[in-house]
Amino acid sequence: MAHAVNLCEVYFNLVREYGETTARAAMQNFKDIGVLPVDDMSEPFWQDAGNLKASIKRISLADCFGLVTARNFKSPFVTSDHHELEAVSQHFPDIEIMFFR
Repeated sequence: MAHAVNLCEVYFNLVREYGETTARAAMQNFKDIGVLPVDDMSEPFWQDAGNLKASIKRISLADCFGLVTARNFKSPFVTSDHHELEAVSQHFPDIEIMFFR
């Protein structure tokens, strides 16, 4: 699973670095391997994400959406963002953060 906000972040970074064709192919690859988009934008959900952002200054709003998704589904949050999330991971003892790359 991946929140749509996180997929958008991956997509725009790929467009910026490699172009739209490559970005669209990568999004198709996610679908092909079974990554399910989560598009929860309910008020309780986005308030949870907003509360995380307000309580921890050095974290992106997109990562807050991903962390709330991981917490709600009791699944790990997988990221390549060592710099930002290693510094704040101790604030999320109930969420497993897995780093790659």
